[in-house]
Amino acid sequence: MSALLQPLAFSLYLSVFAMNWITPTINDVYDYAGQPVVDQIITVLQGSRTTSPLPGIITKVVLEFRGRVAKCNQLDANPAAVPGCCLSRAAVVIYCRLKMAAMMQMEKEERSDLAEAGAFMERVEKGQSVVEPPDNPLAANFDQALPSPSFGKGRPREFTRASQDG
Repeated sequence: MSALLQPLAFSLYLSVFAMNWITPTINDVYDYAGQPVVDQIITVLQGSRTTSPLPGIITKVVLEFRGRVAKCNQLDANPAAVPGCCLSRAAVVIYCRLKMAAMMQMEKEERSDLAEAGAFMERVEKGQSVVEPPDNPLAANFDQALPSPSFGKGRPREFTRASQDG
């Protein structure tokens, strides 16, 4: 790469990865669908309950996204954070799961957004889409790097009526 293009490439890299890992909140869902709509769904879901189902849905979506990101990328130490490029997609999934929990019909645009979010996360899971590097990388788990143990390789197995070994 020429010396003139290196600063341009670095600035492009910074602009692409400007968003760091972020914790999804209700405000992200409001940004997607609008506060009155989301609040109406939460009211329908809450019914006679004393607590909102929203925190549980957000937690499940974050865990799902982090699990998919972890397949080919390093995770952030904050267990509630997702990569910035996944934030809007997480908001879509949270909103759609809220609607499904309330047994409300999803609009065509919402189904399309949900499908796009799922396709993006599949690409991330396969390593085909790039996500931001973590702000505070999670320490590597060395247990996963060790090979799994093998049992029974030391002797040949015999299967007879008496031993039924194997």
